[in-house]
Parts: sequence; structure tokens; C-alpha cells
Amino acid sequence: MTIEHSGTAAMARLEAENWRGTRYTDFFVLVETGGEWKIASKVFFAHSRA
Repeated sequence: MTIEHSGTAAMARLEAENWRGTRYTDFFVLVETGGEWKIASKVFFAHSRA
């Protein structure tokens, strides 16, 4: 996982594999509000199997 942070905004990237062997890359946009971090949006990409 990688995280980039600036002020009250952040972006996290997570690479994972599910039980079927499909690899995914998830991108999360986070925002800090009221002292808590919350996910504002998520986008994912499913990698093709070779």
C-alpha cells in the first residue's frame, strides 16, 4: 500500500489478489473531516490473467 497526503486530503493505492487469483489495484481518495479520515471515492482496476 502507498499513501500520499497533503493537508486534509490523501490518496491510497492498494494492490491485492482475490481467492480466484485475480489481481486488483484499488485507488482510494480520503478526506479528513471532524478529526476522522473518511473514504470519499474508490476506483479499481482488475488486471487480466496471463
